[in-house]
Amino acid sequence: WLHRLMAEDSQFTYLKMYQTVLPSVLWYKIFDVLGWLDRLVGGWLFRLTVTPLNKLFFSQWEGVHDTGFQQSEEDEALWIYPWLTPAVLIFFPFIDQLMDVVDADKQPPDVRERINGYLKRSLQRHAWAVGKGRTLLAKNAVIGHRIGRYLDIMPEMRIIHLYRHPYASITSALSMFSKKMWAIHSPQCVGDTPEMRAAAELWCEQYLLLMELRDQLPPERYIEFSYDELAADPKGTVEKIYERFGLDISDEFRAVLEAEQARAGEYVSAHDYSLEEFGLDEDWLYERLKPAFERYGFERYPGRTPAAPAAAESA
Repeated sequence: WLHRLMAEDSQFTYLKMYQTVLPSVLWYKIFDVLGWLDRLVGGWLFRLTVTPLNKLFFSQWEGVHDTGFQQSEEDEALWIYPWLTPAVLIFFPFIDQLMDVVDADKQPPDVRERINGYLKRSLQRHAWAVGKGRTLLAKNAVIGHRIGRYLDIMPEMRIIHLYRHPYASITSALSMFSKKMWAIHSPQCVGDTPEMRAAAELWCEQYLLLMELRDQLPPERYIEFSYDELAADPKGTVEKIYERFGLDISDEFRAVLEAEQARAGEYVSAHDYSLEEFGLDEDWLYERLKPAFERYGFERYPGRTPAAPAAAESA
């Protein structure tokens, strides 16, 4: 939401899904020509090709993370080609056997150097093809195990960290990356299983790595706030970001923010989940993410006391 909102500001360039799947200037130009032809014929080319492809590949995430090939998106697909992505979880539940493909920052020095070159060239191609001198606005929700690669090639990058209560954040990640697809190809791994617990451990690591960035970067290059703050006051939250990073807000973008502020509070997520359906509980997550609970003041037992019976919790 925040990424797509800020992408409305013309001072930024951002990656669309197809640009991360096909990170080639040639493909950029091919799709520019196809888009021009599609507009000439009234849009039927898009409806006959892209629309059914979006439905085929992304319908599983409707109401969870709505996306499509033409949508602004995070750069995760760039990491599929070097095979260094936790997205492998979508198709292979046994993440404990594949941790070497998750943690790019723990690769040998020569591998890290090659990763840096690949990532830098990928982003340079985008900047050359469509950037037009604008600032890259990128998003990646699982940057924790690879933040060193980004900082190596973009040492002046500025980071916006949006955090949520771990009970919501961890289960959201598990639902998106695990539950949806595992139910199709590996239903035996869904629920209270070792595979789900291993995936939860991975997202707990990600949470702590992202949180620790605040202690590694100077204030002028880092800002963090909760999802609840953004939901309650999107305009004020974005204004704080711009003030921290010394960015100007144009009249056109200010109008976008005001319109978004008027809609604040209307959105209701269709992404429904609970700790129990993943075989987790408050105490397990609290022990693994205690530094986050202490830093952000999260409630350990939201809405109840530790001794409350299950019936009272449901009520």
